[in-house]
Amino acid sequence: MIKQRIVQGLAAGMMAATLLCGASVQDVEASTVVQAAEEQAARSVGEETISPQSDRLVWVMKEEDGKLYRRLYNASTGKWMTDWILCG
Repeated sequence: MIKQRIVQGLAAGMMAATLLCGASVQDVEASTVVQAAEEQAARSVGEETISPQSDRLVWVMKEEDGKLYRRLYNASTGKWMTDWILCG
């Protein structure tokens, strides 16, 4: 039950970060969305300590020449996972 809530919270955060691709933003990092999902998951389990076992992936957004791009960054390892992807 607790694990399911954590997974749901993280999934919701990643979905929200993906939806940011359609927004008209400039150089916005989606880490705040992921952090909010992690904090919500931590609150839902009460006193237990959560220890992440997987890499923390973050979508980084940029706008260049009126076009929106995103790129996946692994914040755990400090490496880029993708090239820049045109969103619109």
